[in-house]
Formats: sequence, C-alpha cells, structure tokens
Amino acid sequence: MRVEKLLKLWGDTLPELSMDEIKMLEEIERGGLSAYKIAKRTGWNISTVYRRCKKLERMGLVKRKESHLYITAYGCLILSHEGKGSLDRVLDCIKRSWGVEANKGEIIAFLKVLSQLICPHESYCINDPKIGALKILEKFKDVMELYLVNGLDFDEALRTVARELNVSAEELAKAIVFSLRTLSSVIPFTISTESHKVAVLIHNSFVMPIALNCKEECEYSREKLGLYCPKLEHEVKSKLRELIG
Repeated sequence: MRVEKLLKLWGDTLPELSMDEIKMLEEIERGGLSAYKIAKRTGWNISTVYRRCKKLERMGLVKRKESHLYITAYGCLILSHEGKGSLDRVLDCIKRSWGVEANKGEIIAFLKVLSQLICPHESYCINDPKIGALKILEKFKDVMELYLVNGLDFDEALRTVARELNVSAEELAKAIVFSLRTLSSVIPFTISTESHKVAVLIHNSFVMPIALNCKEECEYSREKLGLYCPKLEHEVKSKLRELIG
C-alpha cells in the first residue's frame, strides 16, 4: 500500500494546517520537545509557540507529557497528508506514538478496518489504539456470533464480516489479532505457554485459544488468528491442565 491509499481511508476528514503549524509538527515528530526548545529551534517567540501548541493539542495532533510535547498517530497521518513522509516513515511514526509492537502489515490492517467504522473520524480513536481495538473487537463479536450461534464455518464467518467492512478476511484477522494483543493487559484470561502468549476465549464449554505473540518463529502464529496452530493447541491444553491442577 502507498501512503496515498492509506490517506484515502479518511477521505476529507483530515484538517489543513498552515505552513508554520506543519513546521512545528515536524519539529515535535523528531522527539519530545518543550515549548522553549521549539522556540529556540524555530526563532518564534514563546507566546506564539504556546498558542500553536495549544491549537495542535486541541486538534489531537500532539500530546503533552509533563513539559514535553510528542506527536500523536493522528499527527503522523497529518504530516503524510501534507506530503512530509513515505509510507514507512508514517507507519514508524504511528508505531512510536502508540508504543506498541507491531509489523507494518498489522498497522495498515488495523487502520483500514478502523476507517470503515464510525470512530476513526475522531482523532482519539486513532491516537489511543486501545479505543480503536475495542471498536474492532465489536466486529470480532459479530464473527463469533455467526460461528457459534449461526453455525457458519469460522472462515466463512470471518469473510462475511470482512465483506461488510469492505476489507479482506486476512486484513480483518490481522486487525483482530493486533487488537487482542493491544488489549492483552486487560483481557480476562491471558496465559503464556512455552512458545506463545495466548488469549483464551471461553464460552460455556467452548474454548478458543488465539496466539497474540510468538516467542519463536511459528508458521501458524498469524494464520486464521492462531486457531489452527497444532503447536499452540498442544501447549494450551498442557497449560490449562497445569493451572486446573
């Protein structure tokens, strides 16, 4: 995917900035800066810097931690919208802003699925991946209902929901795995096995392990949400027996 295609996901919702605001955003992207350092680098007076910083904060393009400013994921998209970066630069910028482990394919899939929901037109959904993850997991619930309640084959249930979102089943699967991993600290039942970090979904007598992270290369780890990984299944059964005692 080229950066232009990534930006088209948001249509005309990205705001336009002045040249000075773009310059400030570029300065902040290079690392956390105080208003004083921005003023020193740009030659602007400190009151002008404070005024522009407050505007960028209100727009959700930068965030403040103590006395320093950092670019947000939404700010990364705005810079690319203004022709200030390649796709790799944009994705690296977003990854740093989120502070998460993810490959580029996962980030693109997450953003693509998120763009099909109501939420992405609000900057907070992009800036906080946990909020976006919750939105995407609402769609995972739809997949599970088709699978468990309607009796569809899991692959068909995944494809059905993916078609509704105008994304591929593979993209939806990647977005779901990334969402689960992003929320792994708050998922009720997450365990670590010999080779995997696993979310275990339990519904009555139905148990579904999903690989969130692989501690070693596993050809199944990102396929079909880790559902059909024989190594994972064996490890989870052993771990559950150990936990149950």
